[in-house]
Amino acid sequence: MPVIEITGNRATYERMRFNLDFNAGEIVEGTPIAEVGAELLKKVLRISSGEPSRAELLGHDELFCITRI
Repeated sequence: MPVIEITGNRATYERMRFNLDFNAGEIVEGTPIAEVGAELLKKVLRISSGEPSRAELLGHDELFCITRI
């Protein structure tokens, strides 16, 4: 399953653009949540339809599992 990496900080996004898929920090800067959410949904739909995420482009294929005790 693809991983979509999101940050809520523009500086982090600019510094790590090669590794991140989406900047939600625009909300903090005044862009309406609904507008940013609509853009995120578009990104999710594109990646779900086959567009590679940044992690996929970089060859990240780690396997991990969250277990419950």
